[in-house]
Amino acid sequence: MFYKTKSLNPLAFFQESTLILRALSFMLSFVLSTFVFTTPTFAAGVEVVKSKNKAYMSASPQRMQESINKAIEVIKKLKVAHSEEENEKLSQTLYTLLSDIKSEDDYAKETFKKMLKEVEGLDAVFKQRVVAMQAEYEKRKVKLMNAMESFISEHTGNVFVKWYYALFGNSEAEDLNTSIYENSSHQKFDPAQMPFELRKAVPIKPKTSKEEFISQGLINQPLPHYAALGDFDYSTLADASNPEYLAQSDEVNITQAIQNKAAELDYDAVQIYNFVRNNIEFVPTWGAVQSAELTLGAKRGNAMDISSLLIALFRASKIPARYVHGTIELSQTKVKNWFGGWENINNVLTFAYSNGLPAMTITGGGKIDAVRMEHVWVEVATDYYPSRGAKNYKADAWIPLDAAYKQYTFHEGTDALTASGVDINTTLQSFIDSATINENEGSVSGMDSTIIENMLMQAQTNLLNH
Repeated sequence: MFYKTKSLNPLAFFQESTLILRALSFMLSFVLSTFVFTTPTFAAGVEVVKSKNKAYMSASPQRMQESINKAIEVIKKLKVAHSEEENEKLSQTLYTLLSDIKSEDDYAKETFKKMLKEVEGLDAVFKQRVVAMQAEYEKRKVKLMNAMESFISEHTGNVFVKWYYALFGNSEAEDLNTSIYENSSHQKFDPAQMPFELRKAVPIKPKTSKEEFISQGLINQPLPHYAALGDFDYSTLADASNPEYLAQSDEVNITQAIQNKAAELDYDAVQIYNFVRNNIEFVPTWGAVQSAELTLGAKRGNAMDISSLLIALFRASKIPARYVHGTIELSQTKVKNWFGGWENINNVLTFAYSNGLPAMTITGGGKIDAVRMEHVWVEVATDYYPSRGAKNYKADAWIPLDAAYKQYTFHEGTDALTASGVDINTTLQSFIDSATINENEGSVSGMDSTIIENMLMQAQTNLLNH
């Protein structure tokens, strides 16, 4: 596309531009000075502006995505032949959107700085994730901006804009994959919104006395109630006859999925406990986050969530169960292992505090000996003597069960290729050698596919045996 223009004298142009800019600068300074010295509520106005600016910044990711979506639509249109007048309008729109994206980019940079500051002191993996996210954002942003500049330069009728991008812009049009920028998800991209929000790591001391637990409503004295339960007699065990210990709640929701799992486990107390302990992963957060059904489906949850699932399965099996909220002490070695194999106990506690978990260290001789923390587990009314819950005839004890606390043994992953016992290179060479190659016609035929099939069958057998 060609444009007929008058000859341009760059030196004269910049001299004239400088004069214009100076004049505008003087006028702007005069207006601002008049406003400041003649408006009595200017200071109050500044506070309002600060408040609005915070809200404006929080909405930046949404504005950024909206501008990107519009830019992609314009680029798609510019890739198709239009009239010169239509292309000019589209390039002007793209120029405005480019300015908007550059403005929002400043907020994105501030957000990444904030995120890097928040993960200071945590394990290196947290910082690595933020840095990787920032690098991917920068790569996509630069590629998009270069493409926008190229399309603006190609289709604009503004001589100055064309000349500017010829000197400072991207000289070649990018082969832009627009699909990676399109907002196909209902969730807007926001670098400040992680799967969990890192709150300030403010230590919360665990409760250590009965009075503290009572003040928080975590200890109750249920009135004696009695109920019938078929063949399982628990009327002689204190509190076991309270109907509350068989009832549903928001967390202990005995849904069809819970009933099906209880039936699958034969309504057996031992099987129920082993299933939850061995199959539900512990997450080091605090408070009731999920219901029993959600925990069963997610196969993970914190101490409260796991306890809710355990109680729901017991109650679905007509076995009385209740929460126990208390404070425990563990060695720092066990805490680091339990929370996921951490190396530094201080990092563990910082992470725990950011998730609202009440905890504190117990020191001795200038070093950390143990960690004291609040925890939630379960008590179940069962026939413990002599079968240890294997057979329930008459409830004789409240047995504490903790399915959330675990200790792990970490192993190196299996090398699947070595375990398969297959020589990939030899197999592929045999596959190639089985072909008939006609160089004159440029064709390949007769490849023996059974060579690959036999290799896969052998690999599958070896892996199963391994």
